[in-house]
Amino acid sequence: LGLGVAIDEALALGLDVIEYHVTTMAELLRTKLEDAGLETFDLGRAKSGLVTTVVPGMEAAEVKDALRAEDINVSVSAPGSTLLDFVRRDLPSLVRISPHYYNTEHELDVAVAALAALAR
Repeated sequence: LGLGVAIDEALALGLDVIEYHVTTMAELLRTKLEDAGLETFDLGRAKSGLVTTVVPGMEAAEVKDALRAEDINVSVSAPGSTLLDFVRRDLPSLVRISPHYYNTEHELDVAVAALAALAR
């Protein structure tokens, strides 16, 4: 039932509108993270709405837990999820931030400020 409602909502908003908002927010997030001195790891000319980063000196799971305590939801991309890419690029587990169509620029600022505080 919930899936049906989600599909109806997405179609009512328009998939092109959702894609534009998500990719715009993700690109803005990448810029804000990099401006805060945090590295991003997303490749490709056309990047998705998924943004990955690390906090130096902290495991991705620790970052996830610290952000969760501030009501900021992120996930962890572990090497097993894309083993060949992680091995080829020698990546650690990454913090994965996935802006959605309902997220705001203010929420991005809050997340970046929290990540920057952890990096200090």
